[in-house]
Amino acid sequence: MIKGEDGMEKDNRGFSLIELIIAVAILVVLTGMLVPSLLGKIQEARRAKCVHQRDNLVLIFNLASVDHDWEDCKDITELKNDLGGKDPVDYLIENGYCDEKEAVCPVFHTKYELDYAVIKGVKSVEFLCGCNSAEKGYLAMAGDITEKGDYIKKSTDRKKLIEEIYNQRGSLLEVSSGFKNGTIAEGMNNLYWRPYYLKDGTIVMYAASGNTASHAGWGAYLVYVNGEIYESTKVGANGKPATNSVSSFYTYTDADSLKDNLSGLGFEKAK
Repeated sequence: MIKGEDGMEKDNRGFSLIELIIAVAILVVLTGMLVPSLLGKIQEARRAKCVHQRDNLVLIFNLASVDHDWEDCKDITELKNDLGGKDPVDYLIENGYCDEKEAVCPVFHTKYELDYAVIKGVKSVEFLCGCNSAEKGYLAMAGDITEKGDYIKKSTDRKKLIEEIYNQRGSLLEVSSGFKNGTIAEGMNNLYWRPYYLKDGTIVMYAASGNTASHAGWGAYLVYVNGEIYESTKVGANGKPATNSVSSFYTYTDADSLKDNLSGLGFEKAK
């Protein structure tokens, strides 16, 4: 204790070590509570920005379609051919329809990919990234075709399902780079998802070459089951990845039983 100018005794000891430890502990607890909430809000804002950017890009694409007479293109393959093989998003950037920042997802920091098709005369335009997925809509469409077609769950009907989704959509769904990255299919072009249903009607997909209504020999580089990707472990005579057969998938009752046996069928979960 010391005396102040007014003669009163004052305590100049400050905080004790225990008091400091308690204060720091309280700050740590508060930080632990606030930071996740703050990060969640930031991610939420980024996702909202992504939705806005994708909606805006659809408007931009429709404007460019009128400018360049893309209205006659029935699917993404025809559109790319019309652009001389150029990626449509790159084309929009290079020709001043949007800037590079607008064409990049603010959540995953990857460039958007365009999925374009004319389904039953109605144009479908989607800009894809990790925030959204055309695969879900594709699966739903395949499921709807299966139910309305009163399918009897035979291999011939599985082929018909591929034909019907191709005819209704005007195109199969191209496998995006987001699914190919880090798999044996990385860098492969011309890979498309083909729907396939199991005994209980569950729709899965397999990726094979060619945008056609064929079943591509029932061979797959990749398999999509309940949002998870599995890749073929087969290697061809040239040392390059090869397709494994999916023809026996019909013997599995549901997705879980299929996943439990995929390793024995020559597929492993992609990392």
